[in-house]
Amino acid sequence: MTLLYWWLSYVVIGATLLLGKAITCRLLGIFHNHYQIGFSPVVARFKLFQVTFSIGIIVPLPWLFKLYEIHDTAKQRITPIWMRREFSWIKRFSVIVGGLVFLYLVSISLQALNYYTTEHSYLSLDDVNKNGVYVDSAGMELGLRSEDKIIEFNGEKPERFSQLRSKLFTEDLKKLTLIRNDSILEIVPKSEEWIVSALTTGSRLVRPIRTIFPFKIDSVLIDGNAYHAGLQKGDAIVTLNDDTIYFFQDFAYAMGKHKNSVVRLGVKRSDQDGLLSLAVETNNNGMVGIMTESALHYSTEKNTLLGSLNSGNTFIADYLSAFKLIFAPKDELRTLGGFQSIGGLFPQQYKILQIISMMMLVYLCFSIFPTPITEGRYLVALLIDPMIQLPKNAPAWISWILLILLALLANLVDLMELFW
Repeated sequence: MTLLYWWLSYVVIGATLLLGKAITCRLLGIFHNHYQIGFSPVVARFKLFQVTFSIGIIVPLPWLFKLYEIHDTAKQRITPIWMRREFSWIKRFSVIVGGLVFLYLVSISLQALNYYTTEHSYLSLDDVNKNGVYVDSAGMELGLRSEDKIIEFNGEKPERFSQLRSKLFTEDLKKLTLIRNDSILEIVPKSEEWIVSALTTGSRLVRPIRTIFPFKIDSVLIDGNAYHAGLQKGDAIVTLNDDTIYFFQDFAYAMGKHKNSVVRLGVKRSDQDGLLSLAVETNNNGMVGIMTESALHYSTEKNTLLGSLNSGNTFIADYLSAFKLIFAPKDELRTLGGFQSIGGLFPQQYKILQIISMMMLVYLCFSIFPTPITEGRYLVALLIDPMIQLPKNAPAWISWILLILLALLANLVDLMELFW
């Protein structure tokens, strides 16, 4: 399914760019009288804006999707717009930018449509602060502790918990204000080593405390291991193998270390005194077949039209701010996995419309780099072409050379440590 989404996004992005360039070409007078889409023989023909389009056999694969100019009866592959030297430089530049502008308009429109027609659920920071946050090792390096209640980031209070997490990764952290043991504290980080640690370990830094101690069972899977061991809805789990574990994330981690084995749970049942000790067998994921009660309250909302229209711009701003991690030295660069990793800083469940619009926005962000798949390679070739007339395949090798140089520069410190 993931490959299908990638392929579909690739086709939509390519078709949108092509249409945007075609519209710009038409406005600037850069067009041919007759085009053929696909291979011969021609099965259909139509005319649009005084331009004839012939439809041949179309193979629905990006590298086999062909577009030709028809000169009399001869077919000729379309000359890339950056090479159309009979037209002025500014016109050729405008066509490439026009494709990106059209892609931007389409992507934010799709994003806005998805946001406006979808009801969204979210955790407010106030709701999370009723129980505080759970902090992993990277969060501890930052100076946080489990059960802290974060109230301000750089002097401002984010409305949503997700906004806080995004800010921790994408904005310069100067000060965190929090409540710990009924006292107000301020954390001023001395360095950004906690970011390195977070990226290295895949840390989420802070998470809401979903289940409070003791962990009360909300449901038991029928015929599951917990069911056969005698666990019931309403039971409260107090110990694991005689150890008291106060945070459910730690409890789940400890259970994961006992895969396909028998664990002993100390359970408090409302109609009995003392603890029941029940032996339960775990599966290969360290699970026993229970759901615990959630202490979190989710709010729902339907975005306003104005908020929906701005959702695409917000995504682009967050994404570009995360690019600073790409240019960070050493460990930061090594642990960055591309736009999937950056996108993971903004977790959300996406529908297919949202996935396609998100991929279009990601492509726009990466178009500032001359990669082998983005429009940036054509802009670089267009800048060089007036000085040295370049061959048709120039954008490809220019983009590869620049990417290799960027990778070498980013890892220069590592290479120096290796050889010197």
